[in-house]
Amino acid sequence: MLNFLLNLAVAVTLQSPPSVSEGALQRLKQGNERFATHAMTHQNLDEAIRASTSVKQTPFAAIVCCSDSRVAPELVFDQGLGDLFVVRVAGNVVDDNGMGSLEYAVEHLHVKLIVVLGHAKCGAVSAALSSSGHPMASDSYIPALLKWIAPAVRKAREQKGDPLGNAIVNNEQIGAWRIRHAKGALGKAIRRGELKVASGVYDLSSSRVRFD
Repeated sequence: MLNFLLNLAVAVTLQSPPSVSEGALQRLKQGNERFATHAMTHQNLDEAIRASTSVKQTPFAAIVCCSDSRVAPELVFDQGLGDLFVVRVAGNVVDDNGMGSLEYAVEHLHVKLIVVLGHAKCGAVSAALSSSGHPMASDSYIPALLKWIAPAVRKAREQKGDPLGNAIVNNEQIGAWRIRHAKGALGKAIRRGELKVASGVYDLSSSRVRFD
């Protein structure tokens, strides 16, 4: 029994502390819980924070999310100025411009966590579903956006259940996959274990984020 307790004590002592990226993810989860339960702190918005962030920014996480007006990351995760580096585009697509923004966040701002955040009832994903196989106006910019969502739609058509819900989940997971398989600084940071990529869906009704 004594040997067992000694071995257990050694194991606990040698256990690695939570990584920076894991701590960042936990910080987001705690903030979302505050938002969902109407206990927001509205932190990091005072005069001192405004003064310090006017000199430099040190965000602890990067969020790729939809442009939808109901999905503001700083509110959803109860964070303030300088806390989040946000890349917003309809459908939370991870295109080359988004990858460039994320590379900057990782290489120059030393972000250790990237979250691809989809959301329920996403209009862009719905448009990709409804327009699949139907031509659009030649002068429209929307097809260039929807092509990034097309793989999620194709996969959803082969799945059981709600096509829109499945496509939304597929879309954020595919976006996260693209980042995890990135080249350059992003890929190197991931392979070195310095960068974590997570994904999830924000539910408009419950105000909670379900991480994959």
